[in-house]
Amino acid sequence: ARSARLRNWLEDVGRDAFTDTDPNQIPNPKAYAKAMGWRFGPQGLILFGKSGQGKSRILWALCQRLFVEEKYNVRFLRATTFARAMADDRRPIEGGIDGYLRTLSRVGVLAIDDLGTESVNERWESAFLEVLDRRIVAQLPTLITTNYVGDKLIDRFKNVSTGQAIVRRIRESCQGVA
Repeated sequence: ARSARLRNWLEDVGRDAFTDTDPNQIPNPKAYAKAMGWRFGPQGLILFGKSGQGKSRILWALCQRLFVEEKYNVRFLRATTFARAMADDRRPIEGGIDGYLRTLSRVGVLAIDDLGTESVNERWESAFLEVLDRRIVAQLPTLITTNYVGDKLIDRFKNVSTGQAIVRRIRESCQGVA
């Protein structure tokens, strides 16, 4: 059963650069241990710090464990993919944008990789805030990686008040791992 779930995981998220992750090679073993100690619940997780510290690989490993071993529904997506989906009207999303946001809001575990690297627009910002709000109300965890924290993350948003609201919700709903 485990090998079938692992195959499903790889088919669902695609073969990625992170499939070769070796926990012994993670540059920040303390962050890896803390993240892998996370258990499903309403409190999410935000992995933050400089580039090259293994945040994305740690998130990948955690999501794989949650899907394969603990059998949670997991959606792993890069922030850039989410932003592109909100910005590109020429490539309609199956179920429309409302359906896409509903799916992201309801999945058991939503993992957003590299928040702050996407090209933002107000449509994306409001959509991301809406998804965070829905997940908090539903008490579903959101797992995030980013190179930015606090004011530096807020500065990445076009609308400062929306950026402040997003950062506030992340602080309230996610445990930080540096």
